[in-house]
Amino acid sequence: FQTAAIMTSTGFSVADFNSWPPLSKAILLFLMVTGASAGSTSGALKVVRVLVLAKYAYRQIKNAFNPSAVIPLKLGGNIVPEGIVNKTVGMAIIYFSVAVTGFLIMSGLGLDTVTALSATVSALGNVGPGLGAVGPLENYASIPALGKGVLIFCMIAGRLEFFTILILFLPTFWRWK
Repeated sequence: FQTAAIMTSTGFSVADFNSWPPLSKAILLFLMVTGASAGSTSGALKVVRVLVLAKYAYRQIKNAFNPSAVIPLKLGGNIVPEGIVNKTVGMAIIYFSVAVTGFLIMSGLGLDTVTALSATVSALGNVGPGLGAVGPLENYASIPALGKGVLIFCMIAGRLEFFTILILFLPTFWRWK
């Protein structure tokens, strides 16, 4: 139940997973990054993007051994167009850049590593509970005001997708014709 609740961003918890072994917490953190299925309203990267990224990484390793090979990326027996692969890789780079930036800011505000990382990833995925001081039996009240602002930005960016947020910062978006 806990894995489904984390992946679908329902925010429920039925156990104190802060007391679970480190491997279990690492898996939960990975699921916070992965998120739900494509087309869902949950945040995070989404399962299909993580699958495309894994296949992309495998393809790059194969290309390292045979640089002249043209290896199409396939998903479900269908070739994924390079444009979609490039957008997926770009989305992942932006996602992890925001995650690292948020983590560094939260760490700079005095939060411990586990709390800073899980709060940032949880906000990006709109999960709800994180680990550490923002775990399932805790809340975000102890986070400083600046940290809450960072997490609010992460929640909005994670829910609306990063390209949507980035478009708002383009001058061409605000230019009326």
